[in-house]
Amino acid sequence: MALIGVFGLLQRIVDLIGPEITFAMMASVGVMLAMVAVDLVETDKKIRVVSIAVAIIVWVISASLVHTIVWSVVTACIVERLIKFELVQHNEADEALRIQPLAWKF
Repeated sequence: MALIGVFGLLQRIVDLIGPEITFAMMASVGVMLAMVAVDLVETDKKIRVVSIAVAIIVWVISASLVHTIVWSVVTACIVERLIKFELVQHNEADEALRIQPLAWKF
């Protein structure tokens, strides 16, 4: 993808496939995000409230759908990680290097 952007081929590809395909691809991303949002509504209330609040605040400030989605998802992920944080117990026996038996899989 980086090479496509560096050589300026992205606009040529978009022009080649046409706006209909581009809009269909963006709509499918919207459908996937809606499915994730429905799953979020069913799971954790704290994360849901944070995600919706951040989305509304960012939308009011920027009126950009891209910024709204990015900030909402990033903030919800950070809050989820902080809420469900668990300390990991250090176990040296599990961290030691071991030689695994050779297994052939065809």
